[in-house]
Amino acid sequence: MVSSLVLFLSACLKDQAVILPSPPIPPKDNTPYLEIKWERNIVADLNRQFSISSPPHLYTDYVIIDSEYPADSNYSSNSFYFIDTSSGSINNSWNGYIAGPDLFYGDKIVQKENLLFLGTQNSIDVINLEDGTTKWQANVQDGRPSIFIGGDLLFKASHNDNWGNIWSYKIQSGQSKLVYNHLKEQGYRPVFVGIEYAVAPNGDELIVWKNWSLKGMTQHRTEFFCYNLTHDSLMWRSEQYLTTSSVYKPIASDSIVIGLLLNEIVAFDIMTGQTLWKLDLTEVSACPGQMNFSSAGVHINEDHIIMVYTGCPEVTVLDLNSGIVIKRWPYLTESDYSKIEGKFTHYNGKLFFISQAE
Repeated sequence: MVSSLVLFLSACLKDQAVILPSPPIPPKDNTPYLEIKWERNIVADLNRQFSISSPPHLYTDYVIIDSEYPADSNYSSNSFYFIDTSSGSINNSWNGYIAGPDLFYGDKIVQKENLLFLGTQNSIDVINLEDGTTKWQANVQDGRPSIFIGGDLLFKASHNDNWGNIWSYKIQSGQSKLVYNHLKEQGYRPVFVGIEYAVAPNGDELIVWKNWSLKGMTQHRTEFFCYNLTHDSLMWRSEQYLTTSSVYKPIASDSIVIGLLLNEIVAFDIMTGQTLWKLDLTEVSACPGQMNFSSAGVHINEDHIIMVYTGCPEVTVLDLNSGIVIKRWPYLTESDYSKIEGKFTHYNGKLFFISQAE
């Protein structure tokens, strides 16, 4: 049972786990403050920096985290460590990559129950968190390293200069299936990014993704696809927008799909692909320039869309059904707002994101 928040750093003062007393941090109210249980190094050379690439993942009595450098002579580089949450001791490790390691952050690492999925440009590795063994592995064709899970399937996109593919893998066995193939059109080569899983009002299982197409190096085209997994058929394809886009994936409620363009947000009917509304974000944001969603991001909460742009010190709330701005408010000082890291985390009705504010 995890009873504390554990902070891991790439360099600590000791070479073994150390039980620490609680810091003298007075609570602002009657809410109990966090207690530091232990800390430990995960590199042998304490002068190393930037060792951790993945966020920590919890399973039973362990926190699982990677390190580019070995913890000591007993371990290999680029290992995932299974660290006991009660003592800080390393009880197991894994580094059995099928095609080599990567920096596992963002959409390149996903946990579902006792399985931890790792995506690279050319591979998928799956770790069984029960015992630290390899569950299954797959070599894949060139594509983005991002992986996405919906239902009992993992999805991954691949592409080259002439086609783009969506693949599915059964999460327990790794059995693969080509879901959709799209050929180059009018000189635009397909680049599939950001796969979202959704369940339609009629119970059908769907996936929605963005096609960020390129023609040469200067001509861009963005569109969205929706595929019905239940009936194994393409449901709809959106209109084409002659603009570039971020790699941020579409997000879906049970009736609406939200897609992001360069500076615009678009809402589609999930069953038909009809455009419900489109909003130019530069007209409603206090921050000029491109709307960047590389950090923090977009979240649907009931009938609202909550957005945070990278490099902009405000939270924006839109009405999901109309796109009307409901509220905007600042959350950081001007000197700190460009230092957001990572995407939203949603837990127990609250959204969390991290800033490097000093």
